[in-house]
Amino acid sequence: MGLSHANCLDYNKVSMFNEDMALIELLLGAVWLVLMLRAAMAEYQYYQSVKQFEPVIWQQLGAPAWFKIPMVFVSGEGNRLLKQVTHDKVRSLAVKHRQTGLQFITYVVIVLVSATVFFKFA
Repeated sequence: MGLSHANCLDYNKVSMFNEDMALIELLLGAVWLVLMLRAAMAEYQYYQSVKQFEPVIWQQLGAPAWFKIPMVFVSGEGNRLLKQVTHDKVRSLAVKHRQTGLQFITYVVIVLVSATVFFKFA
């Protein structure tokens, strides 16, 4: 019982599908990278603006360094202190930081849900 030609996959169709998938993966990865870098830069600018324009609050946060900075900013005490910010530049960067973070998370969720649905029905 040999394989007939009808039962074999057409190599050209499979190859084209792989090329299309590679292009889609590259595009999704590039968008992810751009959104991630954009969010990271907004976060860095926000932290630096608090340090520069609100030194009293920065000191009350414990003048955090490096990897401790994000943890201090999301803690309950840090959040309470950051709500006391009065400098307009810091406030605008806080809004930008929140927006870019939400855009990044929304993109990741949309891609994951879309991929799940695609592979469920593919």
